[in-house]
Amino acid sequence: MELNYFIGCDVSKNELDFSIQRGKQFVSHHEIKNEPQAIKTFVNELAKLPEFNLSKAIFCMEHTGIYNNHLLVYLHKKKANICLEAATQIKNSLGNVRGKNDKVDAMRIAEYAYKNRLRRWMQF
Repeated sequence: MELNYFIGCDVSKNELDFSIQRGKQFVSHHEIKNEPQAIKTFVNELAKLPEFNLSKAIFCMEHTGIYNNHLLVYLHKKKANICLEAATQIKNSLGNVRGKNDKVDAMRIAEYAYKNRLRRWMQF
């Protein structure tokens, strides 16, 4: 399967920060509420991106326990490609990096998804 969009998500209790990459190129950053309706609206907006197809996109995020649930349930219903990784796996793959905020974390997760695109991708 050829993936062309790599979407990194930094998950927190109240918000989701998304970084969208098309291949290696950064496209945009979005911050939304961590609730089902906001997630649905965001995924519908993704469909407006050039040559976007949900089956050729991967959503990558750190496993944060119950805070992932709204997003995972929605993506599972849509049969989206999901990569759920341990935070230490992503952190260790980046080497020694400085700076940390939700936007930067989302961008690093999207970059991780792009760099490791030939590794194990899961469709739930």
